[in-house]
Amino acid sequence: MQYFLDQFTSVDELVRDLAANPVHVRPVSAQGEVSTIHLAFEDTSGDSAIIEHVNGKPRVHHDRRSG
Repeated sequence: MQYFLDQFTSVDELVRDLAANPVHVRPVSAQGEVSTIHLAFEDTSGDSAIIEHVNGKPRVHHDRRSG
C-alpha cells in the first residue's frame, strides 16, 4: 500500500502503471483458508479504484462513470 501512495499522484496514474507493471502478491493461508487482498484508492479528484489480488495477480476495478 505504501509503495502505491509514495509513487503515484492520481488513481489513473496508478492504474496505468499497474497495467504495465503488475505487482504479484503471494496469497497467505491460515487455518486452511486462503486470504484475499483488496486495496482501495481514491484521489483528490474523486477518482477511485479497487485492486483485488486473485491467485496472486492484480484485478483492477476502475470506472470514472458516476452514479
